[in-house]
Amino acid sequence: MVSRSRLSGVYAAVVTPFDRGQRVDLDWMTQHITFVRRAGIHGIVVCGTNGEGQWLSAAERRAIVEHVCTHKKSLRLIAGAGFNSLTETAGFAAFCDDYPVDALLIPPPCFDHAASGAGIVNFYRFVAERTSTPIILYNIPQLTGLPITHEMLRELAKVNNIRGVKDSTGDPASTRAFISAFPRLAVFTGHDDCSLQGLRDGAAGMISGLANVFPSQVEAVLVGRPGLAPHYQLVVTRQGHLDRLRIEVEAQPGVAEDKWGALAADAIHYIKSLIGVSAEIVVQAPGSVPRSQGKAVRVRDLRPKEV
Repeated sequence: MVSRSRLSGVYAAVVTPFDRGQRVDLDWMTQHITFVRRAGIHGIVVCGTNGEGQWLSAAERRAIVEHVCTHKKSLRLIAGAGFNSLTETAGFAAFCDDYPVDALLIPPPCFDHAASGAGIVNFYRFVAERTSTPIILYNIPQLTGLPITHEMLRELAKVNNIRGVKDSTGDPASTRAFISAFPRLAVFTGHDDCSLQGLRDGAAGMISGLANVFPSQVEAVLVGRPGLAPHYQLVVTRQGHLDRLRIEVEAQPGVAEDKWGALAADAIHYIKSLIGVSAEIVVQAPGSVPRSQGKAVRVRDLRPKEV
């Protein structure tokens, strides 16, 4: 069984790169996870929201897990395992049992926003019964339309391998309430501007999209966790840095923002002058960002480039 200590720390919600043939660029992914590992990040999340998991086929997700498990070295690994199909979710979860995956990140099945709480609980129970890998429930109602409620969690916390919650509401009060009500579960913050407050409230760790671009700055906020009060003012400053970086990154186009990172030279110079830190990595992208009608943007032919 995965120890509780491994379900903690700073995780980068890594992007999924593609080549011009719309194939997952596994070589690029190897370089990228090496970059975040060397920056001190504890683990990575693959095939999550930032990794465009909902728009990856089951075969693509399996290929990513297989490849990352070969190249992740000391990194802990959480795999996005949510599909709208119950059987696909359970099948992928069982597949991950054969690999060194520390946990599965599973949102409720979306589209039917009128789904009952009992139905969602049964969905998770069905999956949990078919895998030995710990499960982290993914609370992101602004995208799924279905919140993970305390009523649901009181039932699901009884299931042995449901071990945590990622709260991506962006509301510190929501994260704090999960931490207070379910102390035996590992609660992660899933919104970069809530990282410090979540850690101060007792979160097990944070899952960060910004860590794709500024992993060292994200990891530096971890010293704001309880027990390190003398460093609090320093960490407040570091959280302020993250907030400014997040604003710059989110100014990039749509779903592709973390892939673009801080592409434009003027944005990079602005960031450096604003907070005195440099972008450790810049993603060199094609001349235009492809967009699909109402669907995720899968940016092609990305290559890491040091600056």
